[in-house]
Amino acid sequence: MSLNKSQVTKLVVDLCWEYDRMSSSGQETLDKLCKVLNIETDEEFETRLASMTKEEINNEILNRSL
Repeated sequence: MSLNKSQVTKLVVDLCWEYDRMSSSGQETLDKLCKVLNIETDEEFETRLASMTKEEINNEILNRSL
C-alpha cells in the first residue's frame, strides 16, 4: 500500500483526535510526525487557543467547517 503525503497528513490529523488517550510515548511520536508534516501539535494548538477570544475561536470553527 502506497500513500501520498496528503493521505499521510490526513491520517496523522485523524490520530490527533486520540491524543489524550495515547500513552506519553505515543504522544511524543505523534508530535514528531506533526512537526515533520507541518501540522500543529496539541501543545501548539492549546497555546494558540488560550490566546484567542471567543469570537476568534468561533470564527476558526466556522472557517474549518467550510
